[in-house]
Amino acid sequence: MPVRGGGFDKVKKRLKDLSKRAQALQGHQPALGELFPPGFMQKHTEFVDIEAMLKAGGFQVNSTEDLKAVPIDQLNAFVARSTKFQSWEAMQETGVREWAVSKLDLK
Repeated sequence: MPVRGGGFDKVKKRLKDLSKRAQALQGHQPALGELFPPGFMQKHTEFVDIEAMLKAGGFQVNSTEDLKAVPIDQLNAFVARSTKFQSWEAMQETGVREWAVSKLDLK
């Protein structure tokens, strides 16, 4: 018996669109400002943006290499003290998740 109302077609179209969006994200390395936009920072931290947070922590970060050079134990301690996260890794995981949800239009 066929399904009426085109519901399956809508689901099929949505899945195709989702697949295209996911493919577009493959290999994309979002910048810190994309992972931690002002709305994210204001929701999860006491800072207006990621640059202000890093500056307040005494971390001079102007590039990916600068960020990689920051001692992780110092960054983790600062994140635990000044955000809702227990570590830099936890903050990144939430940032990536929220970024992906936004880019995939899953809201």
